[in-house]
Amino acid sequence: MIYGINIVNFDVFDDDRIGIVVGCGDSNSDDEFRLRGLNSLIGRNNTGKTSFINAMSFVKDTVTDNAAEASIMRGRPGFYHLLIDKERPAVFRGFFKLKDAGNGNSQYLQYELSVKAGVFKSPLIAAERLSRSVIDEQGRRSLETIMEFADGKGNVMGRAATINDHHMTALGVYGKIAEYSEISLVYSEINRWFFCKFSSDQQGTH
Repeated sequence: MIYGINIVNFDVFDDDRIGIVVGCGDSNSDDEFRLRGLNSLIGRNNTGKTSFINAMSFVKDTVTDNAAEASIMRGRPGFYHLLIDKERPAVFRGFFKLKDAGNGNSQYLQYELSVKAGVFKSPLIAAERLSRSVIDEQGRRSLETIMEFADGKGNVMGRAATINDHHMTALGVYGKIAEYSEISLVYSEINRWFFCKFSSDQQGTH
């Protein structure tokens, strides 16, 4: 289950959060403001509801395919046109509560993805971080890094690693390897996201 998401510099979102994201706003409080199992987006036309779903869909397509494909899938106009500030990366953060099927324990994990425009305006993975959330004696959440990459170089569980294709995410690569159970949990959760768009183009006359 996703508890919260933060979207920065993408489409209509300058820096917006819904639910709990560690390091963004009041994330050290209780679960009062987290997303639930069933949530509704309510608002007038042109207030960002569809843009929010499109942003989450872009994250899924980037993780499961790659950033270059994701930028033109589902009618998207290309990544460069989705950036508000062309000089800064788009950043997506998601905070999850996921149950490990192996031991039945729940894990609190946060994934951060930064995508930037390259020299030829194509999307490149600028950075990634996957962390586990821990709570100290004062009840405050902090993050312990499990996987971290910048421009294709980084580490996974303390081991140095490289992603040669800068269009691909490390989560998409290592999330398919059962050995990395926490990474696999987040990859499997994002891979299960499903988006369905209904059209009202054909309307009746009665």
